[in-house]
Amino acid sequence: MNIISQKTYRGGIKINDKTIALTSNDIMPNGENKLIYYNIKSKNVSYVTEDYSFTMSNNNLALLSQEKLKNNKILLCACKRYRKGQKNGILLINPNPGDNRKINNEFYDTDNYEVYCFCQICIVKNNNDNYNNINKEYRKHIEVNETDYFFVGGFDLDKRIGIIKMFKVIFNEKIYDSKIEFIQDIIFDEEKNFEDFNGPFTSIYQSKISGHIIATSYNGNIYAFTPPNMDFYLDNDE
Repeated sequence: MNIISQKTYRGGIKINDKTIALTSNDIMPNGENKLIYYNIKSKNVSYVTEDYSFTMSNNNLALLSQEKLKNNKILLCACKRYRKGQKNGILLINPNPGDNRKINNEFYDTDNYEVYCFCQICIVKNNNDNYNNINKEYRKHIEVNETDYFFVGGFDLDKRIGIIKMFKVIFNEKIYDSKIEFIQDIIFDEEKNFEDFNGPFTSIYQSKISGHIIATSYNGNIYAFTPPNMDFYLDNDE
C-alpha cells in the first residue's frame, strides 16, 4: 500500500494505464482545493492544479475523447461555489501534462448552475435479436460511436430544481485550443408524470448495450431515459 496523500480526496478517474486523477476540496475535513495526477508506476504526483473549488462528488470528473482523433482527449472537472468568491462551472484540463500547455479557455462559468457530473453521449447500435446471454460473440454485433456532445447533471439555484444540460466539445488538433459550448437544457415530457427534480442530478450513465440513459438524483430517485436522438445535431455537424 502506498500513501498518495495525507489529505482527504473524493473524486477520481483513470487517465491512462499509469495515471489517475484525484480531486479534493478544502470544505471537507482535512481537504484542499486541488486536483492531482498520481503516477501508479513511479508512485509520485506528476501534476497539480490548485485554486478551483471541485464539487464534492464521486462523479465530478470525465475523460472525453474524439472519435476521429484517438489521442485527443480532454478532462472535464465539475466545480461548485461553496464559499464567497468561488464559481460554479466546468474546468477543462489537458490530460497530457507533458505537453506543458493548459487549455487556453480552461474554465466555463455556469453562473447559478451547480455542476455535479458528466456523461459523454454515444450512438449505440445493437444488431442482436435480444439482450440475453451477453458474451463476446454478442458484443461483436454492437457498435458504439462517441460523439462530441455530453450531458451535464446538476442543480439550478434560481429554479431550485435538478437540470440536465447538453454541451459540445469543440475539439482541436492542439488540445489546448479546444473549448466547450452550451447547446440546450434537456426538457422532459410532462405527460410522463416524472416527479419534480427537487434535487441535483448526481450521476448520469449511458448503457453501451442499449444506449439508454440512467440518471440518479439526491432526491433518492433513479430515472431511466430512452437513447438520445442526436440526428439533428450530427447532421448539422456534417
